[in-house]
Amino acid sequence: MAVWGFQGSPNLHTRGSIEAFTRISSPEKWLYAHGRKKWETYYGADAVATQKRFFDHYLKGEDNGWRATPRVRIEVRNAYHRQDVRYEARWPLADTRFVPLYLDAAGGHLHIKAVTTEAHVAYDAIRGQVVFSLALPEAVELTGEAKLRIWVSTSDGDDLDLFVVLKKFDEHGQEVFFSGFNGYRKDAVAKGWLRVSHRALDPSRNRPPGSRRPRGSKSGFSLETQRNIRPSAITASSIAARIESIAVGASIHTFSCPWSGARFARPSDLTYVVFVVAGFFSAEYRR
Repeated sequence: MAVWGFQGSPNLHTRGSIEAFTRISSPEKWLYAHGRKKWETYYGADAVATQKRFFDHYLKGEDNGWRATPRVRIEVRNAYHRQDVRYEARWPLADTRFVPLYLDAAGGHLHIKAVTTEAHVAYDAIRGQVVFSLALPEAVELTGEAKLRIWVSTSDGDDLDLFVVLKKFDEHGQEVFFSGFNGYRKDAVAKGWLRVSHRALDPSRNRPPGSRRPRGSKSGFSLETQRNIRPSAITASSIAARIESIAVGASIHTFSCPWSGARFARPSDLTYVVFVVAGFFSAEYRR
C-alpha cells in the first residue's frame, strides 16, 4: 500500500496525521508536513504538484522519479509564515536527542539539570495558571514530540483537566506567534491537554527516554479506563504536546510552558496543587 500523508494545522491535524504515518506498515509512504494554514497550503502550487506526481506514479504507472522523493518533508518554523523547508529520510528524525528539562516550582523555571529542592505551586482552577520558562542562549531546533510529566492534586472534586501551552518569546520578551488550527495567526508553538481520570497509558504506544522506537516521546493513552482521584491525593500524569518543528534563534530567546485548568467543580475557591519533586518536561531536540 502506498501512502502520501499531508499534514497541516499544528495542534489539530498534526497529531493524527503523524501518528498514522508512523503506524502505517507499508514501506512506501511519504509525509508532507507544514506549519501554515491547511487549505491555503494544501492547494498551493508546490503541494498540488507533489500530489500529482504521487498519483501519476501509483495510479497511472508513470516513471516520474517519485520513488526518489525524500520520505519526509518538514518546515522548521521561525514565526508565522516564516519557515525553512527541509527534507529528511525518516520520522522521527534520525539524529534527534531526547532532552529532559526539570520543573522548578520555587522559581518558575525550567532547568537542564535536575532540581533537588522539593516545592509545590497552587493556582485557581478556573482563572489561574502556572508558567515555567527557559532562557536559551544558543540556537536550537525543537522537532518532534514533547511530554510534560507532573504530579498534581486537587483541593476538591474527583477529577481535573490540564491544558498545556508551549510558547516562544524573542530577545525583547515579545511572544512569537505561529499559525494554528482554524487559521489563527496568533497561536502558540504547541498545545496539549488531559483529563486526569483518563491518564492510564497504553504500554504499546510509549517508550522510555532515549529509545529509538518510532512512537516518539509522546504519551499514548489507552482511553479504556477511568481512574478518578481523591481530594489532596498526589497523582502522576503525562501530557503530550506536538511541537512538529520550530527554530529558536542564536540570541537569548525564552521558551515557556504554562498550564492551566478548566472548571470541573462548582466551588469558587477550588485550587490545584502541582507537585514537581521529580517532574520534568522533555522534547526531542536538535542543535
